[in-house]
Amino acid sequence: MEKYSFFDAQKTSSGYDRTYSSSDLADYFASFIGNGVFANPANSLMVQAGSGLQVVVKTGMAFINGYYYQLKDEAKSLAIARGDNNYPRIDTVICSLNHSKRLIEVKVVQGTAAAS
Repeated sequence: MEKYSFFDAQKTSSGYDRTYSSSDLADYFASFIGNGVFANPANSLMVQAGSGLQVVVKTGMAFINGYYYQLKDEAKSLAIARGDNNYPRIDTVICSLNHSKRLIEVKVVQGTAAAS
């Protein structure tokens, strides 16, 4: 099968002769932009300690499977849940692509408290 794009649609008597979806554009971008944080500037989406039980994510950009995320203008604070009194855990800050909600978000994934 051959596939080509992107060309302007021409109006016909029954609508338009072609349509494109967001997944077509994402497939195109994914062919030359890999997944991850766009590292310009070097501190793009850097996670830093905030006050109390918070972390701060700096502004920046990321790509996931050709879809684009940008945290622009100001940093974002994320709350960290209080830990277990006896066991440590590792929480992770991620960019998450959610097709059903049609969004990419920066969020905290809480780890499991364990002895080791």
